[in-house]
Amino acid sequence: MASINVLESKQLLSILLFVNEHGPCWRVDIYENVSWNTNIPKNIALLEEIRLLFMDEDDRNSISFTESGRLVGFQLVISN
Repeated sequence: MASINVLESKQLLSILLFVNEHGPCWRVDIYENVSWNTNIPKNIALLEEIRLLFMDEDDRNSISFTESGRLVGFQLVISN
């Protein structure tokens, strides 16, 4: 199981907050609204690997929260 320390990256938290606020989205939404950084694809893959995000290949690769991701997103919002 991944440590919470993996989320210390600003971009990881920004991605989670964006998906939390905008619901299912596409990679381009994250690129345009979070960052157009070369690390974003790696960060999305990491969030998928630790099972916070899910890419639905049947829905044109939309990105959404897993149940765990939804809980983390909720905690991020209420802690701010």
